[in-house]
Order: sequence, then structure tokens, then C-alpha cells
Amino acid sequence: MIWHVVVAIIIVKLTSAENVYCACAVGNAALYREAGRFETLFAVIPTGMCVQYSNGLEFVTVENTTWISLEYGGHSGFADFSLLSPEVWNGVCPTRLREIRAGGSHCPRIVTREEWGARLPSHTIGHLPEIPQYVFIHHGAGSRCHSEDECAAKVRSYQEFHMVTRGWWDIGYSFVVGEDGNVYEARGWDKIGAHTYGRNTVGIGISVIGDFRTQIPDDAALHAVIQLIACGLNTGKIQTNYIIQGHCDVVPTECPGNAFLDIIKSWPHYHRSNDSHCPPLDELS
Repeated sequence: MIWHVVVAIIIVKLTSAENVYCACAVGNAALYREAGRFETLFAVIPTGMCVQYSNGLEFVTVENTTWISLEYGGHSGFADFSLLSPEVWNGVCPTRLREIRAGGSHCPRIVTREEWGARLPSHTIGHLPEIPQYVFIHHGAGSRCHSEDECAAKVRSYQEFHMVTRGWWDIGYSFVVGEDGNVYEARGWDKIGAHTYGRNTVGIGISVIGDFRTQIPDDAALHAVIQLIACGLNTGKIQTNYIIQGHCDVVPTECPGNAFLDIIKSWPHYHRSNDSHCPPLDELS
């Protein structure tokens, strides 16, 4: 008798679950606040992640690209429909991140140290003690670059400055991003950096080449940064509950520049701590 009751309860639960509508990313799907305006990019749905939406997608076509409206991380945006697979599931949307991690990373192009002509570190650099939770955003505060040759030269100059002038063991950042759309490997995912004083063992540091106090990075650089973060999430190099902060959120500095910070503040994983040294959020826009 008890067994029949248990079976009945299970059957009721299974049959009462409602279908949900899911948009599943078949590639890292960038989200923009306005369809077709790439400067409004604010997040990337990682490959394999499924986002629930209400029955009936809103479609917008801009210059031969079809965009759909979605909510992700508490923010509304538009994604390229060709990068999403609409699916119907019973009860809850799936996630395929584990399968994606096993099958491929879908990362942006990362120019290796050998390719950009890095010097060897002066000392052995230790590994991060655990998977980092923080992503710290920086700017180089100098001139910009728009080709691989220019950007590689800038990365070499950063390494020279960090090692010769500051006496560090290597270039301090984990990665450097150029407005050529490439990511340049610095210390990489696994090594302790020298980018954010007091927080180097708990996060990675991403620096965009240029001075972004009054101007924002171009679309290629912004997309590369967000794709790199999605890459870290897909490959298990950053924690799923990661936190994005600007350099000035941790130490007194203008880095990563007010114009850049005005964009970062809208990214879903950005967190402004109470002791932040950055300008008040309402002064950025």
C-alpha cells in the first residue's frame, strides 16, 4: 500500500512539471543591449549554457542578422540567433558545459608568449593556489594598437617595463588584449600574477592596451575580453560564481579608466565593494 502511494506521488510530480523554453548557445553568444550595436556588448552566454525564455521569442533583423531578445544575469539584451538553438524541455533548461569543456574551449585567439616574443621570467613563478574567483580589469594607460605587430610590440614593452623598471619577475598581467581583437598570453591562467596588489593569488588580471579614461576600447577588444572570460568559464579556469572588478575597486588608481569602467559596471558579474576607490557609479555615465 505504501509503495503504491510513493509511486503515485512520483507519477504526479513527473506529469505536473511544465515545459520550459530554452535558448542554448551553440557557440559563445555575445549579448548586446541594442541589436546590431556592438559597442553595447555586455556579456557572453558560454557555449553549452541554456537560457530560459517565455514562450514566443522577440526577433529583430538588422543588416541581414537576426537577433533575439533574452534575459541573462538579470539584464536584457540581444543575441545573434544563429548562435542559439531554441529547445523545449520538461521542468528546467539543461546545461552542457561539462560536455563542451571535454569537446572544445571555443576561446578567442590567444597569441602565445613565443609568438609575441616574450622574454623568459627571471625567476620561477608559482601557481595559483586554487581556481580564481576574481577577474580584475586593467588598461595599459598608454597608446593603442590595431594590428598584431603593433600589439605584440606593446606587450613586449609592458614586459620590459615590468621586469626592468619595476623589478618584477615577468610581465605582471595574466593576459593582455589589443584592439586588433587578439588576446596575448602573459602569465596565463594558472600562474600567480603581479597585477592587483593584495589580490594576485585570488584572481586573474586582464589588461587592454590603451588609455581608456575618456575613450572606450573598440568592439574587437571588448569582444575579446568577454570571450576570454567565457573561455575561462568553459575550461574551468575561473569559478562559475566569478566576480569582475576594475583595478580601482581594489587599489587607489585611475585604472582601468572611467570610460572603460562605465562599460564594465553593466556586466552581470561586476561587483562594486564598499571600500572601492573607483568613482561613484552615478558619476560614470
